This record gives sequence, structure tokens and C-alpha cells, in this order.
Amino acid sequence: MDSRSISISAGLLALVLLPAGCKKDSPSNPSNSDYANAINAYWSTHPTCLWPDSVKMPTQQDTNKDDRTAAYDALTDSGFLQRMQAEKKVFIFGSKQVSDYDLTAQGRTVWVPDPQQPGYGNFCFGHRTVNAISAVTPLNAANPNLPASATISYQYTIADAAAWVKNAEIQTAFPSASTAIAGPQPDTATLTKTTAGWQMTAPKRLPPSSSLSNPANDNGVVGDH
Repeated sequence: MDSRSISISAGLLALVLLPAGCKKDSPSNPSNSDYANAINAYWSTHPTCLWPDSVKMPTQQDTNKDDRTAAYDALTDSGFLQRMQAEKKVFIFGSKQVSDYDLTAQGRTVWVPDPQQPGYGNFCFGHRTVNAISAVTPLNAANPNLPASATISYQYTIADAAAWVKNAEIQTAFPSASTAIAGPQPDTATLTKTTAGWQMTAPKRLPPSSSLSNPANDNGVVGDH
């Protein structure tokens, strides 16, 4: 075989192999994956917060019994809450020590009100960013009448974590926050293919946030490129 024939054969082989090596949704290339983009789009409007559920503010806590007192005290020492000691009558006789907590001006700058519950909210400190796609498990593959969907195993970091959440007292009072910013954390997400692209389904438990409003009105959907 002459050199010209060898060159043509090599070119044809490259064309045959090219599609397999350029699969866009490949888990080995998460930075360009539509899955990662959809997950990032969702979490960009759902910040990570100190408590898993919204809390009422102002609030009153029993200094002897309430297990949240240490958390409120840490936020007080950080300048986000102000504390006042008081006595509360119990039934007809007796009293108990309580602490009244309320937001300070500094605290209101990081307090995120819950739009579903007036008077409730959370302290939020950053957003998840996917840094690796670990696995993709297709769903509904056996039923062509259902939209394509998949369970995505991924790792994330809080790349924009606020400086105040790195305070030692805050991290001691809120171990989950300490874990979230310590490094890559594993999680899973369910994504569904829509006409506009892949869309992430909201997790069952989600810290409430006023950031749920979405100016783009895209509900975390990214384009199908």
C-alpha cells in the first residue's frame, strides 16, 4: 500500500472514531456537561444556609433546655444577633431564665427571609458549585413515553463561602456548615430532559430562601446544546 492510500485510510478511521470521543454529556468531562450546568443553575438560586429549615426571628429560648442556645449565642458573638436576658413565669408559681434574640443591623445583611413564612428566615453563606460528576444513572430508559431523566452523583464545593462562616465559633455551633465548606462534598440530583434542556428536581429538604424568585424565569433550566 502506497503512502497516499495509508493517509486516506487513517483519515477515514479518525472520522469513524470521532463521535465516540466527543460525547458532550460524558461524566469524564463535567466542566462542559449539561448535567453540571443544570445543577449549578439550580443551586445558584438556592443558597446554602446554617439551618436546614427556616427559624423565627425574633425568638425566645430557654437558657437551660433549648439545644439551639449555643447556636444563637455564636451568632450573637459574631454580631448578627442581639441578646437580652429575662425571666418568664411558669404556670402560676415560679419562673425560668430565657434569652430573647433579635437581628442586628449587621445580621440583616446576611439574613434571608422565608417568602412562605413571614417572620422566618435563615443565615445563608454561599452556593454549591459542581466540581465533578461521579456517575450518571439513566431513568425511564425502558419507557419511551416518559421524558428522559437521570440520577446524577456529583461532588460540590461552596466556592463563594462568606468569610463569617469560617469563624471557629460558628463552625463549632453549626457542624453542617463546617463540613460544607471543608472541601468537596458528595450528593445526588435528579434531572429531567425538557424541551429547553436538563432541569434539576428540587430536593425533598431545602433551606427556604428569598432567592427562590428567579428573574430569568428559567427554573434552573440550561439549554440543550
